[in-house]
Amino acid sequence: MNNSISLEQAQLMLQSLLPLRQVEEVSLAKAYKRVLAKDVFAVDNLPTGYRSAVDGYALGDGNVLQYSLFKLKGYLRLDEACKDSLKSGEAMGVLTGGLLPPGCKAVVNHEKAVVDGIHLKVLEEVKEGQNIRTEGEDYKQGELILAT
Repeated sequence: MNNSISLEQAQLMLQSLLPLRQVEEVSLAKAYKRVLAKDVFAVDNLPTGYRSAVDGYALGDGNVLQYSLFKLKGYLRLDEACKDSLKSGEAMGVLTGGLLPPGCKAVVNHEKAVVDGIHLKVLEEVKEGQNIRTEGEDYKQGELILAT
């Protein structure tokens, strides 16, 4: 007589002997050394919207030549949205992670630009899309972030 059981039967027997797992929702700060109870999916895109990868200046032009001049339209605070669109020849100060104004084609690092009153001189060649973090670049809404 064979008393052997399958692996699946052994797992079911062991699970029936173990206490049920308590599931509770905790903050990320309190999740250290805990076991994930279910998969986690992104609620929103990250980043949300187009954002600056550096402290610098959003430019209304892409593919900018060294020593190009722009009219400085002001500065955006972190997560401040700009209502006006940047036009060709215009620039706006932005912070790392900050939302970019509509019409932004590239961002130049603040160390690579000089401000003189309302004028900005770009000290390096800038390519279209430079220093711009696109919406959903890290992960997109609904994407699996953590798996059990």
